[in-house]
Amino acid sequence: MANLDLVLKWLTLRFFDTNPSVILKGLEYLSLVFQYLMDSDYTMAEYEANCFIPYLVLKVGDPKDTVRNGVKALFRQICVVYSVTKLFGYLMEGLKSKNARQRAECLECIGHLLETYGSTVMSPTGGAALKELARHIGDRDNAVRSAALNCVACAYFLEGEKVYKMIGQISDKDLSLLEERIKRAGKSRSAEARRAMVVPLSATGKPILQQPEVNIL
Repeated sequence: MANLDLVLKWLTLRFFDTNPSVILKGLEYLSLVFQYLMDSDYTMAEYEANCFIPYLVLKVGDPKDTVRNGVKALFRQICVVYSVTKLFGYLMEGLKSKNARQRAECLECIGHLLETYGSTVMSPTGGAALKELARHIGDRDNAVRSAALNCVACAYFLEGEKVYKMIGQISDKDLSLLEERIKRAGKSRSAEARRAMVVPLSATGKPILQQPEVNIL
């Protein structure tokens, strides 16, 4: 798509508008743009992602639910046209924010990536990423703590007991919270069922979507 980077840059500027309706209209338009890219089997270039995704990560911490939900819907679309592993990296950068809401939402998005695409999304720094996720279990904000627990619990169902070694040293209190979350989450769905639902990723980090079988009579 010609000049996609210019379109994304222009819409990024709209994120800083003080009128919420302008931001929401921008998100609606972006949803149409990414749907077109998905339908065209497009792959986002690095310079296109770099001029846009960091600002989307920033906007996921917006005070308004409608804006945050619009941003998270865009992340799900971006997963189809861009490397999921690289999107994971952008979301991890968002955890450095002083905005607790942004940290919580980034963790929620990371949890979604782990649950949908498996632990491959953390490549190539899986251990370091898990340590950083586990660090947020001790956050002062309840939403951040809960989202971090969900992320590490999800990794546990994918990788098993070795996750405890991968997360490194955490406090007894945080470890107790994690064990309780894993125990509670394990009642809703087994680890085998979770792993069976994982969408595999290609070498470039894009999802390998299975084609529906065609019956030839």
